[in-house]
Amino acid sequence: MPVNCKKLGEEIKNIRRVAGISQKELAEGICNQSEISRIEAGTVFPNLDTLFQISLKLRVSIPYLLLKLLYDRDDYIIETINYIEALSERKNYQEIYELSSNELKNGSNIKSISFYIFLKWNFHMASYYVKASHYLDCIQELKNILSNNFVYERHNFQDLRIKNVIANIYAENNCFEDSYRYYEEIISEQISSKAFNIYKIKVLYNYSKTHFSNGDIKKALELVNKGIKLSLELKNMSLIGQLYYQKGSCYEILEKDNHEEIANNYKRSLFFFELLGMELYEKHAKEKKAIYLK
Repeated sequence: MPVNCKKLGEEIKNIRRVAGISQKELAEGICNQSEISRIEAGTVFPNLDTLFQISLKLRVSIPYLLLKLLYDRDDYIIETINYIEALSERKNYQEIYELSSNELKNGSNIKSISFYIFLKWNFHMASYYVKASHYLDCIQELKNILSNNFVYERHNFQDLRIKNVIANIYAENNCFEDSYRYYEEIISEQISSKAFNIYKIKVLYNYSKTHFSNGDIKKALELVNKGIKLSLELKNMSLIGQLYYQKGSCYEILEKDNHEEIANNYKRSLFFFELLGMELYEKHAKEKKAIYLK
């Protein structure tokens, strides 16, 4: 049944304020104040017991609140997924860890298996990055998700995204051969989809960085060129700046005397960082590669 947590949260907040009750007072005997804050912000899905206790304190009927709750559940799922993906882009793993944990605790409210899988793998990924779990434990949990006979929806490639996370974590812990195996599994997939090919750009970029870290610069350059070619074919700029930066880094090692080629790639990367408003990348390029950007 569809729900809308934002509408529910806004209603609870409005009633609480009218009643002159603080979040701390409302939370007393029910849950933590932070939980009330998240409910009011619409970022968590309260279970019925919590909702019942809130209704008693606010002196409103449970059916009234349920009318606010039982609305636009699909929109809530989409908003939550988009929010977590935005957090991931910013590498805000602490908030992903807390949000996915809270959603999974309210598991009885999760009606979509696809959403459940999304929350599970993001929770385990975030738990590794916030140092709540060892990398091998995290990888095993991710493999467990893959080994279950879930039906993965090909339009969002969750199985491939999980494999990409596994490959990244292996690479970060210098398990290069293991990471290569997972990257190869992803890029060898034959899926006729623009969305998949756009995602493949990200995998090629990660794969290139892993070879670069392991000292195989020629292979790193080969992969980054594939990523650039695919980006241009698809007219997709999502990683084009990072790809040109990576290409410049490869040329710095392979052809360190070829100042012009190195500079051209760093200048291209800076152009896209500025165009796309990627301020942190722009700042990094200007600080680290100033000699080539004159």
